[in-house]
Amino acid sequence: MKKYFMLLALLLLAPSAARAEYSPWMNATGYSNKAFQKLIYGVQNVALGWTEIITEPVQHHNNSKQLANSMAKGLMNAVTDTVGGALHAATFPFTTVDVVLPDKGIKL
Repeated sequence: MKKYFMLLALLLLAPSAARAEYSPWMNATGYSNKAFQKLIYGVQNVALGWTEIITEPVQHHNNSKQLANSMAKGLMNAVTDTVGGALHAATFPFTTVDVVLPDKGIKL
């Protein structure tokens, strides 16, 4: 469990410029549109991040993966999406700051 928290810390604290994948709101054009999309993305991940605890094991069960691993990954994704969503919502005026979430966050 300790290694999952270390991984979470690395994902949140690593500079996003070094990563190839960016959040979906980064594709928006114009500052105001980008800031609004970042705020929506952050609120969405804060509100629905906990659903990863359920959806990740279901997806892995359908792919015949181990249940214990998928539950741990679901818990890690839930925490990461919720904390990352809060960071997105808090920093929405700064459109150059991005926190890359696992699987690009919650998908509706």
